[in-house]
Amino acid sequence: MLKFNRVDGRAILDAEHLILIPEFKSLEDKLDPEMSFRVFTYIHVISKVDSKAPFFTADDLEIQLLAQKNYFSKEYPYPEALQTDIALALNAYLKAFEKPETRVLKLFNNKIDQLSKMIKDTTPVINEYTTSSGSKGFSSNVDILTKAMEKIDSLMITKAKLEAKLRNESEGKGSVRGGKKPSKLEREHAQKMINE
Repeated sequence: MLKFNRVDGRAILDAEHLILIPEFKSLEDKLDPEMSFRVFTYIHVISKVDSKAPFFTADDLEIQLLAQKNYFSKEYPYPEALQTDIALALNAYLKAFEKPETRVLKLFNNKIDQLSKMIKDTTPVINEYTTSSGSKGFSSNVDILTKAMEKIDSLMITKAKLEAKLRNESEGKGSVRGGKKPSKLEREHAQKMINE
């Protein structure tokens, strides 16, 4: 997998990745060295396989525009003519390096974003209606909105646990073997490993 170098703001490339992913080699052959770095960094960032890369938590609908804005310029514009090649390289890169945990985390982020947008775009309303017997009644979407907001909270907690697993953190609980709880010494050792 490419690694993001925060010092110069680029994905670090090596020949091994180009050999392993033919789509990258094909793309590199069509680009000058500077543009290769820009395009491969763009692919690395929008793939979201690296939690240390910029925009990892950005909305999927926004990440491509954010990455284009940050890695391309008037001097080096985004190569629209190579869009198909870039898409092929991105798909190959995802197949090669995306972990199942990362796919699940992306799914959580997408669903939380969708729920947030739905809640934001929904105005709480109370409607008055008349029944067939002539009595008045009221209906509201407030309960549904409240439940949706509560669900976001539980999704965020589950997402945080998943992110901890991605960072290889055990939350200080140690491991449990055969139903046995870890001893105090085992818990302290597990916590020490996390802190190092």
